[in-house]
Amino acid sequence: MSFIYSPPTKVPPQSETVVFVVSSADNDATVKNDIPGVLSMPFAMTISSIRMDVGTAPTGSNLIVDMNWNGSTAMANKFVIEAGELTTADATTAPTLISNSLAAGTKITFDIDQVGATTKGKFIQVTLTGVKS
Repeated sequence: MSFIYSPPTKVPPQSETVVFVVSSADNDATVKNDIPGVLSMPFAMTISSIRMDVGTAPTGSNLIVDMNWNGSTAMANKFVIEAGELTTADATTAPTLISNSLAAGTKITFDIDQVGATTKGKFIQVTLTGVKS
């Protein structure tokens, strides 16, 4: 009887995605702070990408959302969905974070600063993608 030993290989870290639903699919978004209340991040994460999407595009003006960590803005450039668009994926100014390190237990809230003038955006979703750290 014989066997071959193969030392364990390092498995690359697995990507994690966290999606926050910031506003309802059924109602127009409204300017409001501390949405949806306080959420606590269940694990530490090194964030590699962020984006915001809506189900209904704002028209007449942009939709602007700020993300807060422990009561202070986490954004160097806020999420801006331009009038007529559904995502920040191709925004003129990409949303950026002040830091890509998110600690476990961080309290996360959102502020909707602007919603669109003619048609208000609906069903705002913010997606964070990264690796548990």
